[in-house]
Amino acid sequence: MMRLLRPPTTPIGLDFGSRYVKAAQLARLPNGWRIEALAKVPRSDPAGPLTANEVLRVKSAIARQGFLGCRVVLAAPNDVATTNLLDLPPNSPDDSIEQMARMEVARVRRISPDSFEMSCWRAGGQAGGRNAGRVMAVACPHQQANQLLDLFEGAGFEVEALDAPPCALARACRTLLSEQGDIVPIVDIGWHAAWLLLLARGEVAYHRTLGDCGMGSLVAQAAGRFHLEPRAAEQLLEGVNLTSRQQPRPLGESDDQAGLEMARLARRHFHAMIDELRTSLSYASSQHQGKIGRLVLTGGCANMPGLAEHLAGKSGLEASVAAPADLAECDPSVLARSADAALTQAVGLAQFQAAARQGETE
Repeated sequence: MMRLLRPPTTPIGLDFGSRYVKAAQLARLPNGWRIEALAKVPRSDPAGPLTANEVLRVKSAIARQGFLGCRVVLAAPNDVATTNLLDLPPNSPDDSIEQMARMEVARVRRISPDSFEMSCWRAGGQAGGRNAGRVMAVACPHQQANQLLDLFEGAGFEVEALDAPPCALARACRTLLSEQGDIVPIVDIGWHAAWLLLLARGEVAYHRTLGDCGMGSLVAQAAGRFHLEPRAAEQLLEGVNLTSRQQPRPLGESDDQAGLEMARLARRHFHAMIDELRTSLSYASSQHQGKIGRLVLTGGCANMPGLAEHLAGKSGLEASVAAPADLAECDPSVLARSADAALTQAVGLAQFQAAARQGETE
């Protein structure tokens, strides 16, 4: 009797957020990817630093949820890695770009050139253009990187790479972008912040924070407005639809009143993000001279009902959510979790090794 062999799995992509650890593992198929395992493990102490005990707890949790092996690719924490948009001489040869970028990051950050790991790539579009010398560089100090690696290696993990979050998100969403415009905006809305990532002709060309637009700030506003515990406010917001436009009745006359008020509060919360998004897209369009494509939403807050439609209406762009189910074929065991856009970055982390073999510029 012949036994069907499963394709080899990728390393585990591990995305440690402030509240959850997100994990993904994939298999490479002849015509794409299949997601084999997904997990979202609550942090034991959301307000505290990552500890050896917590890494061990996560290792045990993901093993119970179908993850294979101990090879991992980690996301460099956003509060440690810095993203830098540099203007270098436009005719700089390719073999000197990395050294020039390293010296410029060291100068801007006022740190030693040999004190950090760095990845860089050209982000200025076609050679000879006015932005031909523009380079994106992501830097992570050796001290913080080594501390993170020691935690995971001490727990028995084999760390294959420390990846830049913008690159992981772009990689995960790349299958959605073949029919998009020249400039594709990706907005990742997490607990503490929202981040805008712009891809110009497939390359990461811009990355910045969009104001105080994280889910945590919205939960704090809702808790204060309605005198609720933060967890109760979060649960109410999870059921809010931002496209609800009914006229609210006087307080106490309808069970829907709190939901309608929550929707109004959430819409106001995202106004600042929309204004910054418009400004950034206007800048990107002028710099890269191309058509702006669909707005892609990721992160835990992207799952809020009606958010994509609301942002589309205010930005004038089509908008959609990029969850794991939208990115690859899914094993039946992960279907229940595959609609959670908080797991999207972990999918991109898991794809790191295959992308590196194909010569992807990170």
